[in-house]
Formats: sequence, structure tokens, C-alpha cells
Amino acid sequence: MSYSRPTSTIPVPRYPNGIACIAVVGKQNNPLLIQTFGNAADQELKYHYLAHMSCDYVDEKLRSGSKSGDLYLGLLCTIESQNVYGYMTNTRVKFLIVIPTTVPTKDSEVKAAFDVIHSAYIDLLGNPFYDPDSTQMVASPRFRVRLQTLAAPAAS
Repeated sequence: MSYSRPTSTIPVPRYPNGIACIAVVGKQNNPLLIQTFGNAADQELKYHYLAHMSCDYVDEKLRSGSKSGDLYLGLLCTIESQNVYGYMTNTRVKFLIVIPTTVPTKDSEVKAAFDVIHSAYIDLLGNPFYDPDSTQMVASPRFRVRLQTLAAPAAS
């Protein structure tokens, strides 16, 4: 009698296509990173403004939301034909993903993208030269490269 080991495949997480911008906003609503992708790269000021506006929606969602402890805030708002999704860490640092409304997006894909951002941010915090209480923009090339991997599906 031969025994064959069952094969299991671990699903590779999918990320949303067409990410236009990823923003990291500090606990005092100060932008720590605004990274744009694709055609949005020349509109950084627009996305800086969107990220700043989205902080109000995060605060509103936290005031009216349940205390489930879920870090994922979901779709925060739609502004100028852009969907803004939010995520907030336990230390009140906010991550925002901006995706055009014309791109079909699944919640599971957005959550997977936020998991990557959160993991990259945790790695950034492990850097002894990074001050998490700083109001300076994040300058870590490694952090930016990890975020760039989320936009790779949009290029293909």
C-alpha cells in the first residue's frame, strides 16, 4: 500500500489592480508618505489633498463605528472618482489606499494590500534610525520598494 501525501496549495494573495496612491498618515494627521503610481505619479499634490481629507472620514468612521477591534476601516469615501480605503493601526497611524472608481475592487484584495503595508511599516519601526514620533516624511527606500510591489499588478 502506498501513501501519497495530500498536496495543498497556499493561495497567493491578490492585491487590487490600479492602485493610484498609498498614503501613510501619522497619529497627528501629518502625512508620513504619499506614494503615487502609474498615471497618478504627476498628481502628487492631488493625492496629498485626498489623504488629508480622508483623515476626517477616518475620524468620523471611528466615532460612529463598532468597537470590534478590526483595523480595516473599509471604504471611507469616494472623492473625485477615486475610492479611498482606510486602515488604522493600534498606534493610530493611518494607511490609505486610493483606487479609481472605474477599477473593480474586492474587499479581500484591499485587506491583503493593507496587511503588506502594515508589515512593511512594522519593519520600518524596527529600524533604529527611524523615529516613529517624527513628523518628517518617511525616507526609507526599502519601505517604498515594498509598497511598489502592490502596484505591480497594475503595470501588467
